[in-house]
Amino acid sequence: MWCMHLACEPGSGHHVSMANSRDLRAPLMRRPNRRSRLASGLLAGLLGLLGCWLVASPTAHAQAKRAQYGFVIANVQAGDGVPKNVADEVRARLIAAVDGHERLVATLPADAPDPGANPDAFAAYMKRRKITPYRVTVEITEYTKEEDDGPRGKRLSASVSLRMFGETMPVRVMAFSAMGAATIKLDVGKTVRPRDVEVANRDAIDEAVGDALTESVQRLDEKQKKPRAAKKKQ
Repeated sequence: MWCMHLACEPGSGHHVSMANSRDLRAPLMRRPNRRSRLASGLLAGLLGLLGCWLVASPTAHAQAKRAQYGFVIANVQAGDGVPKNVADEVRARLIAAVDGHERLVATLPADAPDPGANPDAFAAYMKRRKITPYRVTVEITEYTKEEDDGPRGKRLSASVSLRMFGETMPVRVMAFSAMGAATIKLDVGKTVRPRDVEVANRDAIDEAVGDALTESVQRLDEKQKKPRAAKKKQ
């Protein structure tokens, strides 16, 4: 049942009018003709073909087919003046960032052969799993923490700079290098609390690590594209 409301003023005598329900129901119960059924069938067929194309399209599966890199964190080195707790935090945040990355894994499968004792079996295992493993070393080149007077109290600043190196496994050959750096500034009030320092350090580390991982993956992807381009030229 459809209703049509008419604009009215108080006391004008206008009322809300309602369309006759039988007038509206009759067309809705009319059987579709052959032409409309044919059009509906063609439309359904086209939609089905479109769905199949999307499922079979390489673009739809591009994410699943992209190479996966294993980043085994071998060492986190603290440069001059870098506190140990910052280096420990870099290692923890780095492992978490690798685990959370859609292209990376931080922990190799538990049943993987020992790369030192059985390098050939390890290489074959990783090839079957379609994981290219790298031994990753991170060097924290700089860390600073400063406190200044801000507009509403103290302003805390934390800066982190690091370099990331990756070697192939099981044979150790330099494969890539990348850098990351970040500075975080926080207005913290009248006094700087230990919790404020933790937050500033964490956020600076996360940004620096994120930059280094993004650059590392880009460099590895570029290296994979070069052999393919050379084969096409041949």
